[in-house]
Amino acid sequence: MRGPVLRSCALLLGLSGALGCREPTTVVASEPGPEVSDGGAEVSAPAVPGVDSISDDPVVRTIVTVAEADSQVEAHARKLAVDIGPRLTGSGALITAERWAEESLGSWGLEARRERWGEVAVGFERGPARGSQIRPQRRELEFSTEAWSPGTRDMVRAQAVVWPGDDAELRARKPYLRNAWVLVPWGTNMRDATGKRMAAAVDKAGVAGLIFAAGAPDDQLIVTQGEPWEDFKHLPTRVVLHLRGDQHAELVTAAEAGELVQLEFSVDNHFIEGPLPQHNVIADLVGDEHPEQVVIIGGHLDSWDGASGAVDNATGVATSLEAARLIAAACERTGRRPRRTLSVQLWSGEEQGLLG
Repeated sequence: MRGPVLRSCALLLGLSGALGCREPTTVVASEPGPEVSDGGAEVSAPAVPGVDSISDDPVVRTIVTVAEADSQVEAHARKLAVDIGPRLTGSGALITAERWAEESLGSWGLEARRERWGEVAVGFERGPARGSQIRPQRRELEFSTEAWSPGTRDMVRAQAVVWPGDDAELRARKPYLRNAWVLVPWGTNMRDATGKRMAAAVDKAGVAGLIFAAGAPDDQLIVTQGEPWEDFKHLPTRVVLHLRGDQHAELVTAAEAGELVQLEFSVDNHFIEGPLPQHNVIADLVGDEHPEQVVIIGGHLDSWDGASGAVDNATGVATSLEAARLIAAACERTGRRPRRTLSVQLWSGEEQGLLG
């Protein structure tokens, strides 16, 4: 717990100075707990400063005391990343996160609200997805789809065919393209004249979908992004998968060697007809001396939806929420108010271009 508490204390000391709750002080503290420096010598790891060494200001002392006794920053992060999960702009999970944040901030004594900043034309909900290699041996595959991309409706089992790199390969593979899963080799250029010609032929053949490498051939990382769709009446229909890089490379190698590679995928993605209003969460602790001067803390509440959105950006939101909770608790216990207004701002639409 020392790591999160120490970071919270550092943030809160800075905020306290900005808000005018105290005169800033400099603190140097350490405790036994050797670490190895670059030169090989043992150095002491930083410790959580004791209350007495930080400040005589009752608000600051209360903040540190409450943080040490009852830090909730990890609970905030768990609520966002585990209980609610990924929070794509235009999804129901983001609305759930907004309402939870608004209610939490309000319960701590801040003036909380959701402010509309715009809308998205088409919402998106990612459903369960499963994929396997059936032949030449069975194994589970790790993959994802981009946000705002269609699913398969049902489980689709088909032969895998490697993307044709030129006209000769197209002639050889064309009889096998219909209803096939097409493996697009890492580094394939689909934008030059040849790539566009191959893409047109593949589309015309009526394939089951395209399978791209999510990364380099030795890469096990899968990154999820996507582009918001603007027209519900003309939704995309081509299934596009992003398979773990090392698995993708192995399948391409097997198929190019002439082995029969058979794959199956089931992807249950759904589009939501809009327009769907989008909001930021804003909560203020109004200052009593200079309320027009505002100190802003916050981060973006939305995330991509291929994972839990923990690092980007539940961590920043959780830290901001905990800072607001501790400052509000200290004000209530001491009967004091900050000189300046503290505004907690949690934005959405950040991943789609800083929209919120």
